[in-house]
Amino acid sequence: MPAILIFPAATYALLLVVYIRAFSRATGLRVRIISAGLYSVAGASATLLAYILLSALRELTKDIAFDSGLIVSPLIEELIKLAVLHIMAGRMLLASEPLQRFRQRILSGLIIGMAFGLVETYLYLFTNIQLLTGSMILGSIPLHMVTGGYLGYLSAIRRPKITKSVLLLVIIGFHQGYNQIVQLPPPLSYLSFLLLLAGAIALLNLLTNPRDYTKD
Repeated sequence: MPAILIFPAATYALLLVVYIRAFSRATGLRVRIISAGLYSVAGASATLLAYILLSALRELTKDIAFDSGLIVSPLIEELIKLAVLHIMAGRMLLASEPLQRFRQRILSGLIIGMAFGLVETYLYLFTNIQLLTGSMILGSIPLHMVTGGYLGYLSAIRRPKITKSVLLLVIIGFHQGYNQIVQLPPPLSYLSFLLLLAGAIALLNLLTNPRDYTKD
């Protein structure tokens, strides 16, 4: 049990250090630490808001056959993360170069997703631990990091509303697909990690690709 409780926080701390050290030269160490802290608080707040909304929904639908965890949860969680990202990033973009701002928006989504996944993991550990599997405990932070990064990409690009709406549906579908796979019995549930790996590789390509996605 102690190891289960320590793992999510240790994972978050490690990823946060990597984030701060890797990108502090562009904006300064102090600024990056403050930004990471504020985005983390925002991500944690988003988790609590989503938890309250989903708990209320489950209470309202407890008498009918409706599984909000697989279908509705990803929708609500991703929409809340996107809203928080827009609120925070619109006030905290620091880079002057377009490509740096583009990358910064993706990284902002990553930090919000990391904090979201961290708090979500502990909420589940303390309220529904009997329903959790190892894949769920290990996967929450990476899942929300990946989807958060794509939400950052979505908020950074300039595209028609219909295109951005389709991309948002793809992100939500990715989350829903993960939820479906992770609940399968082992070893099939381990395919969820391959899904996360594929998503992370594609996201890394967006970060390292020199194309200016902020142009029309």
